[in-house]
Amino acid sequence: MASLFELKPLVRGGVENTDCTFKSERHFLDLVIDGQSLWEAEEKKREQVSIFCAEYSAEETAKAVRRLRWHEKAYLPNGRCSLFVCSECGDLGCGTVTAPAFQKPESCSGIARKHRWRKI
Repeated sequence: MASLFELKPLVRGGVENTDCTFKSERHFLDLVIDGQSLWEAEEKKREQVSIFCAEYSAEETAKAVRRLRWHEKAYLPNGRCSLFVCSECGDLGCGTVTAPAFQKPESCSGIARKHRWRKI
């Protein structure tokens, strides 16, 4: 049976702390597979946003989508691609949630089980 893949708009609220540190507000699309939000499932969800973040470069977002769909070579080991990245800078060095790139639309059914957090 094929899985249902959806993109759901989310906003991670911004916060200014008393020690003059802050978290920027981010507008992004959550990845939802068979009704399961991958962002909600992540332990580090407050620190990560999906690769579909409005505040990030449209060019980088387009590259991420092409890698995820195998239109460009995956840049992480074992053919994995980023799903969620640092909410402040998008840098993989801050940690990333990855999944295998899918070659066919029906391949996304395994992402809910195969995604994982990595510090690069």
